Amino acid sequence: MKNLIVSAFILFGAQTSFADQTDTCGLGLARQEFEYSPELKVCADNGDTEAQAWLGMMYWFQADLPDDYTLVEMGLPTDISSDLLNAMGRHLITESANQGNATAQNELGASYMYGYNNTTIDYGLARAWLERATEAGDFLAASGLAKIYADGLGVEPDPETAFLYLELSAQLGWRPARCAIDGWKLRQSLSTEPVDKIPFASEPDRFDCSGNLRPETHEDKLWDKLSDSD
Repeated sequence: MKNLIVSAFILFGAQTSFADQTDTCGLGLARQEFEYSPELKVCADNGDTEAQAWLGMMYWFQADLPDDYTLVEMGLPTDISSDLLNAMGRHLITESANQGNATAQNELGASYMYGYNNTTIDYGLARAWLERATEAGDFLAASGLAKIYADGLGVEPDPETAFLYLELSAQLGWRPARCAIDGWKLRQSLSTEPVDKIPFASEPDRFDCSGNLRPETHEDKLWDKLSDSD
């Protein structure tokens, strides 16, 4: 299991590859570097749903891997409890998701799928939130649904539906999904036997475009560390 962690940024990278030229909320910095800024907090306090989503994810990240400098920068005490940070993050993410923000909807869905940040695993809720985020165009959510159907998480395993969601994730712009699909197609073209789609749909970010498992990265090791702590 290598698909989602404290924040979408850690496992999949930023969903936006450029900074908004009129970025008054620090969202470019949040998306590209996963860094806090006072502007992000102001916008979240003023009801900006995207700022709420990213600030909520940052609170969740600090709950698992607290950093004194970042906590002080956020205006929080360095001895703040992880339970309180988790609650603060959940409040912001849920408020944003309920207003239709796809980033927050994906994060809630992932939290229910993996059970991180004091979340009880609930595959039905995970699927519901990921479906809403996918309908709003979130490529990470589509990949999450691919995993649900590939691994049979609360549903009957369905490799074909899983691959359809993986293809949708690629169409929406997630490069690891496109790479996994190309890798599977290449492996299939070179094989006289059917090549299982499930591993590619379940963990597409683990495969290169030739269909081979890629070397373990820093993010993989970070995921293992956080998974062991849950």
